[in-house]
This record gives sequence, structure tokens and C-alpha cells, in this order.
Amino acid sequence: MNDEMGTTTQRSAVAPVCATPVGAAEPASLRIRSMLMARLRDMIAARHLTQAEAARWLNVSQPRVSHLVHDRTNRFTTDSLVNMLAHAGVRVSIEFDEAGTGRAPRRDIFTFRAPPR
Repeated sequence: MNDEMGTTTQRSAVAPVCATPVGAAEPASLRIRSMLMARLRDMIAARHLTQAEAARWLNVSQPRVSHLVHDRTNRFTTDSLVNMLAHAGVRVSIEFDEAGTGRAPRRDIFTFRAPPR
């Protein structure tokens, strides 16, 4: 690429860096974040919202919605996604199933309410 002075410059591609260290818990965490993101994307699509409108609705910036729409899972934490869902009025439930214990799964329902604006 030539700049205004005729100097040739090159741009190199940089591989994205994953903010989350790779470990045994990574696949489970990734699945949870993917599920939360899919729910948010479905809600945005169902309401036919632009990214700017979705950003106002979820109380985040438009670039955050862009990351969401483009499935950039590594850009989000589970708590940030739960907060976005709370702003959208969604109640999140979590089920704990202790494998091999013979106990019935325990379901905890957490209601996250968005703070008043």
C-alpha cells in the first residue's frame, strides 16, 4: 500500500487472542456463553431491531451488539450476557445435576432485574 508520500507500507494479519485461558472448564463455559448469545440474537431478530436499537434496549454500546451478532463469544463473559438478558426482561434459570449421586437435579431460578433508568 502506498501512502501520500509514495512510501510503501505493509499490513500484516494478526491472529485474534482468546481472552479466556484454555482449560478443562472451557468447553462448558463456551457452551453456556453460546446459548446466552443465541437467545439474545433470537430476541433481537424477532423484534427486527437495528444494532443501535438493540444497544439501547440492552444498555450496551452498538459495537457490543455487533460482537454479539457476529458470534464473537470470546468478547463476552457469562455475567455480561446475563446482565444483557436482564435488561431485556429475561429470567435466567440454572439447573445443577450432580452426576453419579442419584439425587434429583436441583433447579435454581435467578431473577435478574435491570436497574431503573
